[in-house]
Amino acid sequence: MSRVLFATVLIGASATALAADDNAMPAKGPYIGASVTQARFDNSFRINDLDERNTRWKGALGFRFANPFAVEVDYIDFGKATAPPVLGGGSFSSTAHAIGLYGIGYIPIPYIDLFARVGAARVTSSANDGATIAFNEHDTKFAYGWGAQWRWQSLAVRAEYEKLSTGSRGIGDLNLASLGLTYTFPIPGMQ
Repeated sequence: MSRVLFATVLIGASATALAADDNAMPAKGPYIGASVTQARFDNSFRINDLDERNTRWKGALGFRFANPFAVEVDYIDFGKATAPPVLGGGSFSSTAHAIGLYGIGYIPIPYIDLFARVGAARVTSSANDGATIAFNEHDTKFAYGWGAQWRWQSLAVRAEYEKLSTGSRGIGDLNLASLGLTYTFPIPGMQ
């Protein structure tokens, strides 16, 4: 019985100390972010030697207006997928980039946020085989993702996964894993 009481008091004291630590709670206000990404094109043409992975970048602007909610606009450069020439055609290549608007829901834990994002992205893509296939597409598509971030005051280190369901003829769906930083410009009194 005394061990249970001791554990309860210890947990309560720890929670009280974390609640009193302003650094444990997320900063609210506008934020900016940048990430290094690993993008992957789904191989919709089933080309055997398609180089479909790219290390690229992503930029973000957002506003966290409450502990559990934020809105964010992203620019994502997915890079280029390439393949050697195939019978009757030239080298295959496709490129893509997107601008997305997302609603983000957070589960804030002291110093850590788990989050999920849902929104839409305007995807610009092109593909060319050097001979018979060439096109450019501009489509607004459903996008979603999830991740976690460790934060200290206004700075956060973020790791996440995103998927854009494009249905495009040349690029298929787009998958993105990223690791980056965000910085929040806190608004005094917004808690």
